[in-house]
Amino acid sequence: MAYSLRLTGIGTDGTETLRMEPHWWDISKLGEHVKLRWVTTNATGSYSDDAADVAAGDCRKLHELFRPALLEKIASNEECIQANKPDTEEFSRERLSMYEEYGAELESTLQTLDLAVGSEAGKFAGFHLCLFEWDSGL
Repeated sequence: MAYSLRLTGIGTDGTETLRMEPHWWDISKLGEHVKLRWVTTNATGSYSDDAADVAAGDCRKLHELFRPALLEKIASNEECIQANKPDTEEFSRERLSMYEEYGAELESTLQTLDLAVGSEAGKFAGFHLCLFEWDSGL
């Protein structure tokens, strides 16, 4: 089994206004800087999810802790874009397009999180983490 993490932002009206899977957050380090109270949910046999509510300030701490990893992914992706630009092979154009799309997605995610825990933090009542298992097929 493999684990993934989902982050949701709960608006002041109680609705989910943000949902993402911050794959650059190191799951094993989540509780090192922020106290989390995990509750097991969706337990069915050998499968279960763990969930924790996170205050806006603690979500900001987590974002700041793992933000450098996201910036590294953005920089690495940009290096791939630059390396593929001069290539004239047919497949290179498709590969370049995929790098550009992924880079735009990473940049958008960074901006969304920066705003959610920064200037737009007042729009959120809190945040929620869900650690869930999935079958990797390995």
